[in-house]
Amino acid sequence: MTKIRLKIKDLLFSGIDFLLRKRLRVVKKYLMTGKIKTLDAGCGNGALCLLCYRLGNLVTGIDIDAGNIERCLEYRDYKNISSSKVRFAIFNIYNLLELNQTFDQILCFETLEHLLYDKRAIEVFVNLLNPGGVIHLGVPNLNCAFNLRTVISPAENGGHVRKGYTYTTLKEMLVSSGFKIVKEDRYGGFFTRQVYALYLRLQNLWIFKNFPKHVNEVKNVLAFLCLNPLTYLDSFVEAEPMSIYIMAKRI
Repeated sequence: MTKIRLKIKDLLFSGIDFLLRKRLRVVKKYLMTGKIKTLDAGCGNGALCLLCYRLGNLVTGIDIDAGNIERCLEYRDYKNISSSKVRFAIFNIYNLLELNQTFDQILCFETLEHLLYDKRAIEVFVNLLNPGGVIHLGVPNLNCAFNLRTVISPAENGGHVRKGYTYTTLKEMLVSSGFKIVKEDRYGGFFTRQVYALYLRLQNLWIFKNFPKHVNEVKNVLAFLCLNPLTYLDSFVEAEPMSIYIMAKRI
């Protein structure tokens, strides 16, 4: 059963997260290639880690969620990827200096908004990067109306502790910590936003509340396969993106 589940996961990888697929397409244009050391801080399902691995990087992916790391390790081993090339570990971002390593490249996507002390996290990243190393950041766009409806958590319990950032606030935090801004981009346009909202409504319909878990999983996959093609229409409508991206270099 496990092999069947992993086979299905492999067929659908990088998963059924619309926004994740969008940020993969954006960041791929800017990632460094070759045998460099890359850290993915808040690696989630490991999709960005595997993308960097395919570009020749030596990758470390960390996440505070033990379940995420367990699934990443399971999928890495299923793909027969050496642990010497892609490593996963449970780690708190604030404590990353305990790794006693430095990196040429750091990725941190859809994570800062979950941290009460985001400035401290940026300062940790500065100390982890080699001189001239780069950081890739993706965060919710505060100017996107969709994000303004986000429910804010008063503590670091997995929820958002802030609704998002603007390019200005994010750049100011980076520059004051010792970075030089290199690139700006965006992901998750009008159609992705509409599709994501519809998908969430389908997930929460009362009719599915008492369905077995595996039935709901099949329902979610089918909904994703039907809706995802619509996200490719983003380029035809100018709108505030769901997330903003910045690439910066350590000075």
